[in-house]
Amino acid sequence: MNSTKKEAIQLQTWWMGVIKRVTQNVIAEEDRRQGKAKARSEDKLADYAKREEIQEAYGYGFITEKQMDKLLDLWDERENGAKPDRMYELKIKLLTEFYQMAKQVIEDAGGTP
Repeated sequence: MNSTKKEAIQLQTWWMGVIKRVTQNVIAEEDRRQGKAKARSEDKLADYAKREEIQEAYGYGFITEKQMDKLLDLWDERENGAKPDRMYELKIKLLTEFYQMAKQVIEDAGGTP
């Protein structure tokens, strides 16, 4: 293998390592974001044992319609799992594409990722 190919493989291998570390950081950041969101929603939902209690609180005038809608959304997120942030999804997609490109360059140069 000539030195140019060897250098290309080394560079792409390094780049794959960088992409892996960035991806791990993005995932950790999303985990922290979801953890904080879960804690906030648990605090707000602490007074309600059932979804119907939120609707009853609105019916009795204890909360506004806007508050009821927000609480019901939080309830649904808790029951169904929080959706990942759109930016998180885009970051992961982009990092995956970068990783695949780096891997392909290494394979094309005759190396193994």
